[in-house]
Amino acid sequence: MPTLKMTDAAVQRVSAAAGERTDYFDSHPRDRQRGLVLRVSAGADGSVTRTWATLYRIKGSTKLRRATIGDYPTYSLAEAREEAAQIVQAARKGMDIIAEREAAAKARAAKEKDTVEAAVKDFLEDWEKRPKRMGGMRAASYVKVLRQHFDNRVLPRWRTRHVGDITRGDVDELVRKVARDAPVLANRVLAGLKAFFNWCIRHDPPLVHVNPAALVEKPGQEEARERVLTAAELRYVWSAFDKIGYPFGPFFKLALLTGQRLSEVAGLRWSEIDEYSSSWTIPAARTKGRRVHVVPLSAQAIKIVEGLKAFKRKDVDLIFTTTGKTPISGFSRAKSLLDTAITAARKEDKLAPLARWTIHDLRRTAATEMSRLKVARFIIARVLNHADTQVTGIYDRNEFLEEKKTALTAWANHLDIILSNKVTPLAARRKRSTA
Repeated sequence: MPTLKMTDAAVQRVSAAAGERTDYFDSHPRDRQRGLVLRVSAGADGSVTRTWATLYRIKGSTKLRRATIGDYPTYSLAEAREEAAQIVQAARKGMDIIAEREAAAKARAAKEKDTVEAAVKDFLEDWEKRPKRMGGMRAASYVKVLRQHFDNRVLPRWRTRHVGDITRGDVDELVRKVARDAPVLANRVLAGLKAFFNWCIRHDPPLVHVNPAALVEKPGQEEARERVLTAAELRYVWSAFDKIGYPFGPFFKLALLTGQRLSEVAGLRWSEIDEYSSSWTIPAARTKGRRVHVVPLSAQAIKIVEGLKAFKRKDVDLIFTTTGKTPISGFSRAKSLLDTAITAARKEDKLAPLARWTIHDLRRTAATEMSRLKVARFIIARVLNHADTQVTGIYDRNEFLEEKKTALTAWANHLDIILSNKVTPLAARRKRSTA
């Protein structure tokens, strides 16, 4: 291998023929560094690159190793000599600095790969398609909400942290901070974290060995939701459905009449409606329990579906859609429109705003009213498509269509009676009482 009396000027001058590459050893009489190599390469276009390297042997080994230091002038001659000296001196003591650096780099890369952000991404993707222990896939709507909890509450604080560095104190601090403004939401975030870290333990290889959220207590006190709309409230609510119009007005009406989940009603398709049998078949992929669910439609529900044909688009199967490609969303905004309409109507009747209620109360109200109509709880559960936890339920594939039809028809007829009793404004009642 040729040598070069290496000085800054000599390194800058040395060149190579086009397409050739030459390695030069350092031969400076005073500052020479043993093992230092300058590789000079010339491209076909005449461009020249100069790269530093060092050759070394680990103590006790006959294998000659080569380590690239970097290019010139990024690494000056003095810097290249210093780096080569460290590598060679460590090798004489039996240490391989280069191997240690590579191992450290791999460890850093692995740590960066196992950040909370990366692990959460894999967790949610895996969780969405992995069946629950009791069978059935997890509802996409549930995973969507869980994803929002991580995006809004967890990742802003832990995004770049290594998942194995999260402690119980970190979890406790995070959920308590959420609980200051939203105690119930904090419980949901905690439940999501427990599931996430359990997934990390089951991961192959495990990302953590202990669940830091396991012993953290729920920060929020929850009460069972029991809100059921009264007959008088239902009249105001139904009137508001009419005022907000398509798509949310008839959407909420069908949700109330059928007692089905919002996501299932929102995804209603024309192909799922059988007008001959007056039924709606929800495919397994769209139900929470991943079970095919047949919903008998009352005459009132069929009338609403018939009215929706005026909004039917060519080659669009979705019934409730504004894009033609996806089901409606934005339930919170629709609820705000409802509340505004209800408050205005009650104000006109000199009544206070309606007590706080949620869209889910429509489903609870339907179930409660069917119970008051003496419908058996077992049949109500079938209408709502709740899981049958009895052992015999695993083998019983009876759809109870007639019983469900009777229950939903009775509820729809009862709702007609409720709605036919018009609300008498307070002023009119007072005038009549003093007459």
